[in-house]
Amino acid sequence: MIEVDAKKYDRYVLDLPRLSLTIGDWRHEFREEEYKMIIADAFNHCTDPERSTYEIEDVKTERDRIVAISIVGYLITDKMVHLVLLMDPELRKEEEEELTILFKQNLNKKLQETLDGIHSIKHYERHGIPLIDAEDNVPGGFSKYMNFMEAGPFNNYDLIKLLTGYRVERPYYDPQLERLKDRLHSYRFCSLVDYSGAVGPVIIGKLKNQIN
Repeated sequence: MIEVDAKKYDRYVLDLPRLSLTIGDWRHEFREEEYKMIIADAFNHCTDPERSTYEIEDVKTERDRIVAISIVGYLITDKMVHLVLLMDPELRKEEEEELTILFKQNLNKKLQETLDGIHSIKHYERHGIPLIDAEDNVPGGFSKYMNFMEAGPFNNYDLIKLLTGYRVERPYYDPQLERLKDRLHSYRFCSLVDYSGAVGPVIIGKLKNQIN
């Protein structure tokens, strides 16, 4: 866990861009471990600067510049995805919001490409002929499903802190907080794995390097 000044950390991490998304009904076509791995692969693709780039107009120079986006905290549950993102700290709030939208669009695009590929394989296995148009809505296809849907604001501050490696304590016993900690330790698809010293399925940028 990260050991830093609490007030400094609160100001920093609670201002980072974040997302809460509901996983579409396509998940029912897979075992839980399978669809979570598909999502983890999409995360890794969308934060790899060699495979995904994000451009925004620089107000000062009026030229487009490339901005890196990394994940510093995440949780994939059976129905939901929670993400804490890190971008250039010099970005204005509206620029962060614009890039967050671009990231979500890229995530949906990558996920759809993966699902279309699986759809094509399933179609070939079922019918013995290749699927030329991945948009064909044949039985068992995924084009009828939403990939991710917005699930409202991600404002669970205890969860945000824990997912970014911060030790959350109370001066009193808080059963709700302790239950949250226990649940997080039981998740494999969670950034707590990385902050605990192991290696999880999603490549993250540990926030400790950004604060200290």
